[in-house]
Formats: sequence, structure tokens, C-alpha cells
Amino acid sequence: MLATLGVNAPASAAPATLDPQIQAITEQARSAFLATQSFKRLNLALWVQAAPGQPWRGGEVDAAEQVYPASMVKLPFAIDSVATCVEHGAAPDCQHDDLVPMLVDSDNVATGRLVDGLTGTIDHHEGPIAPGVQAVAAPADEATRNTLYAKWLAARLHTEKRLQSWGMLGGMRLFSKTYPTNSGEEPAGFEKRARQDMGRNTMSAHDIAALMRALVDGDIDTRSGAPVLTTLRPYLARTRFSLQSTLASGAPPDTRIIGKMGTAYNTLEEVALLDWPDSPQKPRVLIAAFSDGYDQATPEPFDGWRLAGLTTEILTRLKIMPAPPWQASQAQRKGLALWQLPAANTARTIEVQYRFAQYGLATGQLGIRRVQLRCAPGCSTSSVVWNWPAAQVAARPLLLGTVNVPAGAKLEVEAELESATATPGEVLWLTLPSPATPTTTASVPR
Repeated sequence: MLATLGVNAPASAAPATLDPQIQAITEQARSAFLATQSFKRLNLALWVQAAPGQPWRGGEVDAAEQVYPASMVKLPFAIDSVATCVEHGAAPDCQHDDLVPMLVDSDNVATGRLVDGLTGTIDHHEGPIAPGVQAVAAPADEATRNTLYAKWLAARLHTEKRLQSWGMLGGMRLFSKTYPTNSGEEPAGFEKRARQDMGRNTMSAHDIAALMRALVDGDIDTRSGAPVLTTLRPYLARTRFSLQSTLASGAPPDTRIIGKMGTAYNTLEEVALLDWPDSPQKPRVLIAAFSDGYDQATPEPFDGWRLAGLTTEILTRLKIMPAPPWQASQAQRKGLALWQLPAANTARTIEVQYRFAQYGLATGQLGIRRVQLRCAPGCSTSSVVWNWPAAQVAARPLLLGTVNVPAGAKLEVEAELESATATPGEVLWLTLPSPATPTTTASVPR
């Protein structure tokens, strides 16, 4: 029950209970996914809701552990911003100029400005203030400085206090900006002192999942009297191959996703709600995954998609999507590998993805120079040619393109390898349904 789960949610909240079958799926999906990875920590909360307003059924593994949230803290800041704007008689998006880049691009400087405006604070530095840094000089007198710091810190806890008043804070610590930001490259002055006194921001998969449930169920709107979900939804929307989502690219093409991702140091994490507006018989799925799987040495976009396989593991076990039919190359000669999709008598729209061999493992030299998609004759395509030098690149699913393939046209993928003995990887062809194509009813375990 809610008290058992540690969720002190408002009375209007949809019930949220741990469920043995969802718990088993959570454990199985996590274990299967981690078996393909080089990292080990994965704090996971999985919640399923048959339809909006219906009870949530969940499973959690290590979800109560408080960890550094990186940019995940921007979601609570955004919720507080909308509620505060309305509370002060302003438009819900009165911090629009900073709210949008904070959520859409995860902009740290915009986040710093939003936090300053939301809390009515500015950092106080001792010593010189660098050009462009938004801070003021701290008082020289220690007693005056200490009094001012105490007032500053109390104001900076604005978001925590709001969530606490709603019974939605849990064990989260939400007071520090994300760096580098408008007040400097690293914490200084009062910012540095607060981190020394209180530690870093922290969050758990359990707590952020509960907050997201409250957001999407409208409980936060009820508590705040503000249209929080309507205001934030456009800025939390993620495409399946967005740089701002690590979970999305493991979902099927018809998935709608809202969420927030965080990356810093070795932290790779996200909370995301997945639903299927064109298939109302499918349940809503909420995933909160906190891992130590981020590798700063890996270039974009490969660094941000590492948890995609977790989404696939979860959705296939929930029977919301079939297991993707990845294919090894049909031909390999010298330093080239080739995949060909047989021509068909009817026109089709095909999404093509590529993934490295030994998917998900940081295997060192993967032996790939270039992967490209070709289609002829008469094809219409938005395609990408992926090039990269011989380097350590951990596996990610890559979108090669979405192609309108006329009847009789040939679609193929070619990979240039480092050597004739390199393992070429795999290709996934997905035929996208037309609007008239009926969808399959998902059967969720009960």
C-alpha cells in the first residue's frame, strides 16, 4: 500500500502497489539487460497503469537508494517553477525563457537563472568575481555573512519545501544548481558552502517515479492549482532517438515518451512515461532507471543511448512489443559487410537501425569505420551515414533512416570494417504501419 511504499501521496492519487508479477518482470528485465553491460549498478522502478486514473502496479529493485541525480533535478525545479508562477498571479510559464532550454536541451546556465529567479537568490562570492558570472560580493564581516548565508540557504530549499508540503519529497535533496552554470564553472561562495554543509543533490528511482506518477495523474495540478502537466508536457516530450533520452530508442516506433534524463561523471539515468495514444488498450509504462553506465569518453550520440536495451527488455516481457528481429550480415567480403532487405510487390515505409556486435558491451576496438543506408530506385529517405575512427565506442542502437520504399526497390545497409575479420554487427528492419493498419492488443500480465 502507499504507506508501505513510502509514498505519502494526496488522497486523489491513483493507488500504487507493488505487484508480484510486475516485480518479477522488473527483476528479470534488469538481470537480462545487465548481463549485456559492463556496468553493474542499476536502480530500477517499473510501474504499469492500465489506463489513466487506474491503479498503478509496480516492481522495484534497489530503487530506494539515494544517488546523485545530475540533470534529473531539473524536473522538480520545473514543477516548482510552474506552481510558483501561478501562486504569484503570473502565467504558468512565467519563467519560459529559462524553463524551455532547461527541459528541452538540459541547459545548465538556463537552469541556474531559473533557480535564482525561483528562489529569489543570487550567489555570494568571496574574492574576485569572474566576468559573466552572476554573483555578488559576500560581506566581509563574518557575522553578517553567516546571517545572510542562513537566509540564502533557507530560500534555496524552496523546491524541497514545496514537495514536502505535498507529501512528495521522499528522501530527495533538491537545492543545488547543475554545473557549469550562470554562477560559475564550479560551486563557489554560498553555493560551495551549501554543498559542504548539505552534500549534493540526491534522488532515488523510487522517489522520482512517485513524483512522475503524481505529475501524469494530475495530482500535482490538484495540489498546486496550476496546469503543471499541460505546461511542462511539450518540453518533456522526447523522440525515440533524442539526445535527451536514454530509454526512448528501445521502444517501438508508435511510442509517445515524456521524461527527463541525467548524465554526469558516471551517472546515466532517466525517468520516462511511455504510452501509445493510437493504441488505448496498451497500458502506460513508467520507468525510472538510475545507473553508473555513463562513459564521458564516449562521443555523442553514443553516450546517451546505453539504457535503450533495458526498455526493450521491459516492453517485450510486458508483451507490449515483440522481440526485435536483429539480423547478422547476409554477406561479408574483405572489409565490407552487407545487409539486404528483399524487394516487395507493395510500397512500404521501413525504419532501419544498426547496432554493434556484442551489443551493450564496452568491447574496446569494435572494428567499424562507417555504416550507411542505401535504397534504389525511387526511394525517399532521411538517412544518416555514421562515421567514426577506430576508437572505444560502447554499443548503442543507431537510427540509419526511415525510408519510403517503392514496390520492387532494393534497400541495403553497408558497413566498412577495420579488417576482414572484424565482427560487423546487426541490422534491424522495422516495417512501419500505415494509419489504417490495425494494431495488436497487448496482454499485460495480471
